[in-house]
Amino acid sequence: MNIDPKNYTYTIDNNRNRQIFFLGIILILVSVLMGYKHQEFYFSYLTSYFFWLSIALGGIFFTLVHYAFSAVWSVSIRRIMENTIIVIPIMTILFIPILIGMESLFSWMPTNPKWSIPGSFEADHLIQHKLSFLNQEFFLVRAALYFLLWNFIAVYIYKKSIKNDSIANNSDLDKLRLFSMSPLGVLFFLSLTFAGFDWQMSLDPHWYSTMFGVYTFAGSFLAFLAFLTFTIIHLQSKGYLKNIVTSEHYHDLGKYLFAFTVFYCYIAGAQFYFIWYSNIPEETIWYLHRWVGSWKIISILLIVGKFFIPFFSLIFRASKRNLGLLKYMSLWIIFMHYIDINFIIMPTYHHHDFHFGIYDLLVLSGIGLVFISSFRNRLSQNPLIPVNDPELINSINHRNH
Repeated sequence: MNIDPKNYTYTIDNNRNRQIFFLGIILILVSVLMGYKHQEFYFSYLTSYFFWLSIALGGIFFTLVHYAFSAVWSVSIRRIMENTIIVIPIMTILFIPILIGMESLFSWMPTNPKWSIPGSFEADHLIQHKLSFLNQEFFLVRAALYFLLWNFIAVYIYKKSIKNDSIANNSDLDKLRLFSMSPLGVLFFLSLTFAGFDWQMSLDPHWYSTMFGVYTFAGSFLAFLAFLTFTIIHLQSKGYLKNIVTSEHYHDLGKYLFAFTVFYCYIAGAQFYFIWYSNIPEETIWYLHRWVGSWKIISILLIVGKFFIPFFSLIFRASKRNLGLLKYMSLWIIFMHYIDINFIIMPTYHHHDFHFGIYDLLVLSGIGLVFISSFRNRLSQNPLIPVNDPELINSINHRNH
């Protein structure tokens, strides 16, 4: 099979990419130095951090599914997926400010500023009842286990896939299939579920939803699909992946974007409906806090922007093959994902109105620059496609029926 190297060798200006990376680090450090004494900073940091992390976590899920089911259509875009998930080690390091500020973030910790009145923490019987799970030691152990699992999966998949480019028997692909079908896939889904519980839902320890883990998964996977789609369209606009990724692949990506828009709405709607129907004060208060001031506008924006706009934009077959529409809809879905994460986290601190301040700007930009520059660096280190995969030709010739 003859492939023009231009199609699968991604070149970047390494000096410029390093400058982008270090600019991101500087922005993060500036935000930390400015805000490490302020509770608002830690909420802003957690919002932006989880936004970027969730894209990589969604990528891990899709990559595991690809290998577990021996998917053919996605072989030609698989390396983009693998280059996304390998930013997990960098994101692990960027978790440190959350560890520093966890006493400011989580009100189930007795040292949280909320409990400045002596005896008030002990008087909250609901929190006292949850302390066997919501305590600092167990919280740190769980976080360590999440990152160990995520790093192990991401590094293992990436290294085996890259190694397979240079061997003749494809034995590493067989290992990756078995690896993805192992209990690690289930453990990953559980880890993502409990990370959502720990880092988002527990910000309000009086509130709980058994559907929140699936809600976290649905948002993360949808954001990754949008990131993947936009990246591939951008690469093709620069001359890469020509005749490798076709309108058939975009059609499939569009179908995934449409399907998980519906799935996300189903989970979010079902969560709201069951809480509204049960009418239990400990549950309804979470939504009531998001129906005051400008948070009411954000609530409506999520309904319209995260469901109706992408639903009616992607429902038609032609729209799934329209690269211009897919590109801008992908950016819109990523933007709405940030609004969704902000909607989950920030009302705990900004009780009455949506607020986007200097801390939000610095950490969102800083982590984003680190994430994107790390991703671009990985893209440039190896072929953009798995050149030795025996199913590559079938993936290129994939057709929707």
